[in-house]
Amino acid sequence: MNKLKVLHLFNSYLPQTENWAYNLLSALPNSEIHIGAKKYLKNNFYNPQFHFTDNLFGPFDQIDRRLDKKNISDLLKKLALQAMPLLFGNLEESLINYGKREKIQLVHAHFADNAWYFKNIARRLEVPFFVSFYGWDYEKLPHVKPEYAGHLKKLFKTADQFICEGRHGASVLAAHGCPEAKIAIVPLGIQPDKIDFIPRKKLPNQLKLVQIASFTEKKGHYYTIEALASIIQECPNIELTFIGNDNELRRREKLEQQVLKLDLSSHVHFLPAIDYADLYTTLGAYDVFIHPSCYAEDRDCEGGAPVVLLDAQATGMPIISTTHCDIPDEVIHKQTGLLSTEKNILELVQNIKVFYQMDNDTYQCFARNGRNHVEKNYDISKNALGLKYLYDKIISEFK
Repeated sequence: MNKLKVLHLFNSYLPQTENWAYNLLSALPNSEIHIGAKKYLKNNFYNPQFHFTDNLFGPFDQIDRRLDKKNISDLLKKLALQAMPLLFGNLEESLINYGKREKIQLVHAHFADNAWYFKNIARRLEVPFFVSFYGWDYEKLPHVKPEYAGHLKKLFKTADQFICEGRHGASVLAAHGCPEAKIAIVPLGIQPDKIDFIPRKKLPNQLKLVQIASFTEKKGHYYTIEALASIIQECPNIELTFIGNDNELRRREKLEQQVLKLDLSSHVHFLPAIDYADLYTTLGAYDVFIHPSCYAEDRDCEGGAPVVLLDAQATGMPIISTTHCDIPDEVIHKQTGLLSTEKNILELVQNIKVFYQMDNDTYQCFARNGRNHVEKNYDISKNALGLKYLYDKIISEFK
């Protein structure tokens, strides 16, 4: 049987925090994966079976974004860069030519802004167009760039299928005006068969918490620190470790100042981001993964849910999180973890206290439940079958 040729389009291929995309594409059955991106990053997500398009225009695009059109010199440079496609072509034309040459059968854009940028490619190739939403593109994008409210409406008319991670994401797309018949849920996932269950022993009245996430408002670091300050006198044997990059200017610095102000320096530690290959070894050193996701002021959100919550549960690590977006599907309250209302410090305190006081037998029940939940519902090889089914269905109906 011939493999289905799909062109997957990204802004950047591929940030460490988007390892879930690599897992999804690698698990797609009977598919030939072609990758197009504005920029290629040097990370460890280069499957030798993938086909990568060349982007000769990426460096010029990056230069153009850094130029200030209010500056005369920069303005002249921008005009020169904008004239280059007239002489040498552009990325869109390059991808269209690639698609024709490789006989691409379907185009799949990842993130809504990317779908808008590449909106003409599928039409020019006369193949179906899929669009996947993942988080900030649900609500932040049209909030900070109001023109995208109109762009999304046009995409809803022209694209053939919209993919989201869960029920919350589907409801947001419907509220934006996307026809429900075009919305499909395909949960992201991991490869539990390649993740070791890590035995941990949890003694009462001690707790090692960890959060691995970029330092952005929606990850809720602030609320964890405030909760810890409220409970530290009653529960002194708590350690909290934050691991990640500062994706928002000075956010880590502000959190460090918050820790100093609350006199928590002996309990809270900040570490730099780790390589994805070191994730599971790192998780093994802690008892509970904490991740109190919430809406940011600019409407940034998880959209679906952080895949790292699945990684942690696969190793046998219980979760403390919130009812934000699709997290209640990934983390089962009182079975694989404890959830609180987002931004509710009192509820977060209570959940931390429960795990602090928890004995080993109860802890092991949470650990086993988490592993079983991930194996049953978030094995990416099973979930990728759902996406392949949608590909085949839309292709069969496409005119």
